[in-house]
Amino acid sequence: MDGDVTTRLAVAKATHGIDAILHLAGATGVPRSAAEAAQMRAVNVTGTRMLAECFKGNGPFVFVSSCAVYARGGHQLISENSQISPDGLYGETKAEAEEVVRKLGRERFVIFRPSNVVGPGDRRLHLLRLMQRIGRGRSVPAPAKDAMANFVAVEDVARLLRRVVIDNANALRGQTMNVNQPMPLLTFLRLVGEVLGRETHCIGTASATKVIGALVRRLARRQDAHRLVALIDTLTSCQTFAIDTLRRWWPTFPEYGLRRGLVGLAEEFRRRGSL
Repeated sequence: MDGDVTTRLAVAKATHGIDAILHLAGATGVPRSAAEAAQMRAVNVTGTRMLAECFKGNGPFVFVSSCAVYARGGHQLISENSQISPDGLYGETKAEAEEVVRKLGRERFVIFRPSNVVGPGDRRLHLLRLMQRIGRGRSVPAPAKDAMANFVAVEDVARLLRRVVIDNANALRGQTMNVNQPMPLLTFLRLVGEVLGRETHCIGTASATKVIGALVRRLARRQDAHRLVALIDTLTSCQTFAIDTLRRWWPTFPEYGLRRGLVGLAEEFRRRGSL
């Protein structure tokens, strides 16, 4: 069924007679105009409110939020009880939507906050560019010594959602959980190289400064400052999104794993002729 989550008639029709909801509809990215910002708020907040109001089933209302709701920066182990302080509209709308779900979900809700989801279907250019660079044997800037990578395979997220619905997961109702497979960023970069059959070469601080400086100038000309912020965060972030709450319910998570997610993503890029 095709429909628009911001249209009450379509939402009411889609939710009629169903037992559970997996709410993954959302607008992402960085709005470039007031119209795009309004659309993001309409989809992420208003759409969530309509789904929660129209859903009358007895099963769970599972909302896929994002780790973007947390404050950014610093050396932090971030749990579900950490400060909610997003610095972008996407994170703001996800945080607002979470509050909507808590108020209207009648304690049937489950909220998941995945980190960066990796796997087939990913269209983010920075992962493609990273794979292209490593795959061609070119060096990448060395990350900070304690920088962390926060990614999770899309298949693990899908298995998690299926398990919540199939098991009816009553123990999870009313819970909010991070979904992540954290690892040191240097380990992640080396893993990308292994997946591509190449050794990952990291360059030192002085050379990395030149690379980043050139990128700064290029992005400034294109007014893509958000990509620069994402790059610097990736290279320097020491945040780790803890998954203790999730593992108390599913001790073996993740079962699929980030390596296989990267393999699937690389295969898709090759089929598209991008890698």
